[in-house]
Amino acid sequence: TLCKVCKNSYNDIYRTERRKDYKKMIKNICISVKSRAKAEGLEFNLTPDYLIRQFENQNKCCFYTKRPLDFTKQAQERNRPHNEMPSLDKLIPTNGYIEGNVVWSLYFVNRMKSDLPYSEFLDTCKVILNNFHIE
Repeated sequence: TLCKVCKNSYNDIYRTERRKDYKKMIKNICISVKSRAKAEGLEFNLTPDYLIRQFENQNKCCFYTKRPLDFTKQAQERNRPHNEMPSLDKLIPTNGYIEGNVVWSLYFVNRMKSDLPYSEFLDTCKVILNNFHIE
């Protein structure tokens, strides 16, 4: 039996090691997303194999920022993923979790996009960029 501090430390190490296998992580995410789609009444036809191929086709990088995606990032706050954790984003939110409508992104980018369709999100980013004259 371990004390609470030791057990938490052990669990952190175990979770980090388990998260290094992105294929297992994607399989777990597929199960979670299927449940979310059902609860929200959204269409769902994804398979773990499809999501793994999508992840690899994106070179394991965020669709929007091209920054590397890393499942080993630890949560910054309880019940909230790390900002740089991989997240499955629906390009057109109302179309559901279907093949051709999902991409892998960083969690914080997915949160920024929220329920905007892909084109509206890009237009909003352009407006922000133009308002601050950032090059």
